[in-house]
Amino acid sequence: MKNKGKNSNYKNNAGAPPPMPQRKNAPSPEELQAKMDKSKKKLIKIAPVFLIVLTLVFITIKRPPRMNVVHMQHSYKSFYSEVSGKSTLVVDGRAAITALMGELRGKASVDGGVYAAIENAGAADGGALSIYSPDGNTLYRSENSAVDFALSPDGTAALYYSSTGDAAFLIDIAAGQETEVPGSRGGNIRDLRISPDGKTALCGSDTGLFVWNGTDTRAVSGDFFPISVSNSGERVYAVRRSDNALCRAPGDGSVIELLPDIDIAAPMIMSFDGTQLLVHDSAGQAHIITGDGTHKVGGEGGVTLPIDIGENAMPEPFGFTYGGTLFTAVYTTHSNGEYALYATGDDGASKRFIADSESDILVRANGSSAYFVKNGELTLFQNSTKNGSNNELDSNVTTRLVIDAKKESVYYINDTGELRTLKGKGNPKLIADGAEDVKAAFTKGAYYTTSGGELYYYDGKNSVKIASGVTAFDVTPYMVYYFDEFADVYASSDGIAFTRVAENVRVEE
Repeated sequence: MKNKGKNSNYKNNAGAPPPMPQRKNAPSPEELQAKMDKSKKKLIKIAPVFLIVLTLVFITIKRPPRMNVVHMQHSYKSFYSEVSGKSTLVVDGRAAITALMGELRGKASVDGGVYAAIENAGAADGGALSIYSPDGNTLYRSENSAVDFALSPDGTAALYYSSTGDAAFLIDIAAGQETEVPGSRGGNIRDLRISPDGKTALCGSDTGLFVWNGTDTRAVSGDFFPISVSNSGERVYAVRRSDNALCRAPGDGSVIELLPDIDIAAPMIMSFDGTQLLVHDSAGQAHIITGDGTHKVGGEGGVTLPIDIGENAMPEPFGFTYGGTLFTAVYTTHSNGEYALYATGDDGASKRFIADSESDILVRANGSSAYFVKNGELTLFQNSTKNGSNNELDSNVTTRLVIDAKKESVYYINDTGELRTLKGKGNPKLIADGAEDVKAAFTKGAYYTTSGGELYYYDGKNSVKIASGVTAFDVTPYMVYYFDEFADVYASSDGIAFTRVAENVRVEE
C-alpha cells in the first residue's frame, strides 16, 4: 500500500512505526500578541463586507415569496339568438353543448377549468344552474331554479340562491351533491360569495351578513354588501351601504372600518386567495387592503388596474378576481382620457413612470419598457436610466395599438389608416393600407380588419385573408371569432380554420 502522505518515499519494510516528526519551538508571548493584532485588523477590514452579505442573505430569506399567477386555460363565450330564443356556448372555438333556452348568465373559474351558467337568466324565477367542463360535459345541473350564483375561483364548488327552494345551496361539484346553507331559508338572500376553496359561504340578507364554513354559522348585523370571504371565513370584506365604508368582519361579531367612502362604481379587484383587495376612495385614490393594513398605490383622480387584468382576472358582480397577489404588480391609472403607469412594490409604495398617455400602456416582456401614444407619437419608455427615458418611434399615430403575445412587437394604425409594426426601437414596417381595427393574436402576429370588412391574419411576415363581410371580431387567449353580415358567428381554436358556431345572434356592441 502506497503511503500518500508527506513521507511517501519512506519504506517501512520492517513494519516499524514511522519516525516522529520534529517538534517546532512554541511561539513566544510577543509573537502570539502580534499574530492576534494582525488577525484583528483583518477582521475589521472584512467585517462591513461580511455584514452587508449577511444582511442581503437575511433580506432574501425574509422576502415574501411571490405567488404564481393563475392563467386562464380555456376561453368561453355564449351567443344568444333572438330568432330561436336559445343560447350557444362556445369553448375554445367550438360549440361545446346543445343550445340552451334563453340568455345565459355565466362565469368561468379563474383557471377556466369549469364554467357555470344560469339558463333563462332574464326570467324573474331564474332557471337551472348548469356547470360544464371545457369539453362540454355537464358536471352538474341543479333541480331548483337559480336566480343568483357564485363560482369558487378554483372551480370546485358553486353557491346559488334558489327561487323555488327559497334558500341558498352549496354545490360540491366533484361529489355531485348540494347542501342547504343553514339560516338562508326565507332570508331574502341578495348577494352570494364563496371562498377560494369552495367550502365557505358568505351571504347578504335583510338583517346583515352570515358566514357558514360547513360547520358553524356566524352573523354580522348591519346593512352590508358582501365583497369576499377567505377560506374558513377568517377574513370577510364588505361595504356598508349607508356610507360606502369598506369594512372587515374579523369573526367575533365586530366590524372594523378599513376605508371610508369608497367608490363602489370604480373597478374593484380581489386576489385569488381572498385576502387582498384593490379599491378606490371617493377622490379616486387607489388602495390595496391587506391583513397588515391599507396601502396607497398609484396617483389620485383615476382608476387603477393591473396591466394584465384582461389575461389574469375574471369579472365578478362587484369587480374582478385576480389570479395572484396584487403586490409587485404594474398598474395603469386612467383619468379624463389619459393614462399613467405606476410600479408597486411589496410594501405598497409606488412610483410613477409614465404620465398623460393617450392610449393603453403596453408593458413589454422585459418588464422595464413600455409602448404608449402621447401627442400622436408612438413612444417607447425605457427604465434603463435613473429617471427613465422616452424614445419617439413614429408620428401621427392613433390610439389603436396592441402588443404581440410575446410582448415584444407592437402593431398600430396611423391617422391615414396604415397598419404598421415595429420591434423594440426598430424602424416601422408597413403591413396594410385602409386598416380599421387591430387585435393581437394569441400565438404570434395580429388580426386586423379593413374598412371594406375584410379580416386578415398577419403572422409576422405575410397577411392571410380569413373572410369578407366581417362586421366585428375578437381575439381571446384560446379562441378567435367574428360576426358576418348575416349575424352568424364563426370561431376558430387555432386562428386559421373557422367554422360557423351560431346563427342569427345578437351582434355585440
